[in-house]
Parts: sequence; C-alpha cells; structure tokens
Amino acid sequence: MMRALSRRSFTEYQQGVIWSLWSQGKSLSEIGRQLNKHAGSIFCFLQKTGGIKPVRPIRSKRALTLFEREEISRGLSANLSIRNIAKSLNRSPSTISREIKRNGGITKYRAISADRQTWQRAKRPKKSKLQINVGLNDSMCSGKYTYTRKIKNWKISILRGFGGIDVKIRASELGRDIRTV
Repeated sequence: MMRALSRRSFTEYQQGVIWSLWSQGKSLSEIGRQLNKHAGSIFCFLQKTGGIKPVRPIRSKRALTLFEREEISRGLSANLSIRNIAKSLNRSPSTISREIKRNGGITKYRAISADRQTWQRAKRPKKSKLQINVGLNDSMCSGKYTYTRKIKNWKISILRGFGGIDVKIRASELGRDIRTV
C-alpha cells in the first residue's frame, strides 16, 4: 500500500537503504550522510518501530483481492444481485454480503476505500483482554486468579472474584499481558 510522500518521509528506496545500513551496524550519522539527511530524521524514522524492521503485511489467499472488490463494485453499479456477483467471483454470497455491509452498503460501496479500510483493520497489535477490561486487569494484578486448566488444547486461566463471575482467558494472552502491564 503506497502512502503520500511528505517532505519528512522517505521514499521506498531510502527506507530500504536505511534498514540495510542499520542492519549492518552503521551509525545514524553515517546513514544520514549517505542519504543527505540529518541523523535526527533517521532516528525518528527508526524510533517508530523501535529500530526493528517491520514485517511487510501479506494478504491471506482467502481474503478478497482488490480485483475482486472492483468486480463487486462493478456488479453493484450494474444492479446485479449479490448471488450473481458471488457466482462470477466463485465466492460465497455471504462473503460478498459481509464485504458490502462492512464497507458502506450497496449504495456507498467503493473498491479502493474498502481495500484501504481492510488493510487498516488488519493492523496489529490489537488490544488484548487485559488492556480493554480494567476490572480484569485489576483482578489479575491483585493475584486473585485461582486455577489454570486445559480446554481444547488451550491452557485457560480462570479468574475468580471479578464481579462475582469467572472470566476465562488464554494463558498465552495472559503471559503476554503480564509482560506489558
């Protein structure tokens, strides 16, 4: 996905050079001299990701492509039914219906904005249960969870004393959250 280039941004090529030189152990000043940029701007660029090159997002093979979204848009403008659009794309009608509902409905669906919003929704990291639920976080921090058991190959921690109800949370999620609390 391409972004608009501002005065402070780096081109794709410059970003590649920055990550290449940074992985070779070059200093900010050396990288800046090679790109004719200030070391501070290189620092700000690297600081956004903690100095670790972000993984390029890859679309799942099952996800709708931009071409398929364009076909949906064309089908809607030609007043085709959702079933006809789905049949032409060899997809389930429910997939097409959800895509249309999720991105503005029949009258407002646009392929480009739908694709852009899909990439935006897929961004990570997403908030976990302990980040969203303050009461659960407080209960966890006070050490009130009582036991852990395995359910369907998932190690599940059961938290007691949280509003009088038991709350189930995956142990893997729990461990990640404990490190971030």
